[in-house]
Amino acid sequence: MPSEIALRLTAFGEVSQEQLDQLRDELGLRRAGRLTDSQDEQFGYRTERLGDTEVELTLSRSGANAWSLWVSYEGGTPPPDAWIDQYRSMFLRAIRNAGLRMDREWRTEGHGAGD
Repeated sequence: MPSEIALRLTAFGEVSQEQLDQLRDELGLRRAGRLTDSQDEQFGYRTERLGDTEVELTLSRSGANAWSLWVSYEGGTPPPDAWIDQYRSMFLRAIRNAGLRMDREWRTEGHGAGD
């Protein structure tokens, strides 16, 4: 079954290894990718189970300075808005702490932007 995207946030800016480690630590992500490898796109992930739904958070990079956090899910029902809002807030705080600037946000219908 293909994954459904519940939330995607994109930010821009240069990230040092220290900033990348801080981002992953703040979000509780497992480490992936090498910052020095221009081909690497995935830099952290975490999987959680919410009832019958498996939810994955993924930190990715496209190009040199575009960073995205994806919240996707498989099976079951979409994660509750409150759960998504919690991770949205965590990511916004983490990107500010890393000195990145927020670019855009995308949510599936039924998941309001909520602050």
